Amino acid sequence: YLDMISLHKNNTATVKDIQKNNITIKYDRKNKNPKVAIANLHMDEKYFYASVKNKANLSKERYKSVSHIINQAMRLDIDYLVLPELALPRKWALLFSQKLLTKKISLITGVEYLHEKEDNQGTVRNSIFSFLVSDDTQYNYHKFFRQDKITPAHEERETLRKKSGLVLKADENYKTKYIFNHGDFFFSSLICNEFTNIEHRANLRGKVDALMIVE
Repeated sequence: YLDMISLHKNNTATVKDIQKNNITIKYDRKNKNPKVAIANLHMDEKYFYASVKNKANLSKERYKSVSHIINQAMRLDIDYLVLPELALPRKWALLFSQKLLTKKISLITGVEYLHEKEDNQGTVRNSIFSFLVSDDTQYNYHKFFRQDKITPAHEERETLRKKSGLVLKADENYKTKYIFNHGDFFFSSLICNEFTNIEHRANLRGKVDALMIVE
């Protein structure tokens, strides 16, 4: 099911305050105060372990479960849908974002591990995919951003090591913690335990209207 909240812009964040890592996206939003739906999506352990093994579960049962959340979101007057950490197989993220775009909804979601080799070591990336609506052309479309988790949670680190001998590392090209100015609404995103890093929070203090935590 979905929890929906309305965020009231506090007017403390301005472009002048934010120079580094700032992304401005033109968008004339339908709601003056952005509305965010946070999905309570059942995350079966078997999906996680399949992702660790690089064998994404693409079952009809799972697809129907996610589709139910997407369809429910599309019936609401919202601006953003936020899904949990590792919520979607990567190949499904674009598919569902395109459905949401028809209702001018931006999607912020965790996606399953990307498996790569780095220094002969099995490595995985844990990412947020952000599909943010823009109207800077004659039609609406999504601008896409990827942000990788920099430090794994302790349990995550141990599970990856014991189950598959893997380590979690961020791709150097996707380590940036962006601050988005999305139609004069300033926000940033973190993945789960990154919120416990005081440096991340200090860097965002007074610069955002909201912080999206994907966990």
